[in-house]
Amino acid sequence: MLLLLPAALALAVPPPDAAWAPLHDGPVTIVCVTAADGPWCRASATVTAPPATIAELLASYDRHTEVFHSVSELVELAPGLLHIVLDYPSPLADRDYVASFTRVDEADRTVFRWQAATHPSAPPVDGRVRLEHTAGEWRLSPAGAHTQVEYVWQADIGASMPAWIQARARKMTGEMVLGDLAKGAGASLLP
Repeated sequence: MLLLLPAALALAVPPPDAAWAPLHDGPVTIVCVTAADGPWCRASATVTAPPATIAELLASYDRHTEVFHSVSELVELAPGLLHIVLDYPSPLADRDYVASFTRVDEADRTVFRWQAATHPSAPPVDGRVRLEHTAGEWRLSPAGAHTQVEYVWQADIGASMPAWIQARARKMTGEMVLGDLAKGAGASLLP
C-alpha cells in the first residue's frame, strides 16, 4: 500500500525567483535556498546529449545503480514507487528514501518529479538515515543539439552536521549527479 504525503505537504520546489544563493560555479552551477520546509539546491549544466536520451536514461530505473555512483540499491516497489539507498562516505551512515516518481512532458521540457512516500516493504533500517522529506525534480530542456539539465532537490542530509559539511555535501551531490548522468548517457558536460 502506497502512502503519499498529504496534499498540503506535496512537492513545493522553491520558485526560480526565490533567494537562491550561489554555492558553486563551473560546468555545474549550484545554488541553494532555505525554504519553509528546509534547504533546497539546484544544480544546472548542459549535457552534450539530446533530451530524449537523457529522459530515457532517467526513466530506466533499473540502470540507476550503474549510472549514479551514490545509488547503491534501488528497488521498484510498485510502478513509479522506488526505495533508494545512497552510499555515503565513511564514517557517515548511508541514507535511504522511498519516493513516488512521475514524468510530465511539457511543450518545451520534460520534468521528472519525486516526493517522499512510505511503503510497508521498505521500513527504516537500523544504521541508515531515512530521508523522510525527500523531494525534487529533474528538468530537461533542449539547448540546440544538447540538453539543459536542472536537478533540484530537497537538500536536508538527515543529520545534525556543521554547515561546512552540509555545503560540501551539497556541492558534491550536484557535481556528481550531473557528471554521472552525462557519463551514463555517453556524453559530457559543456564547460
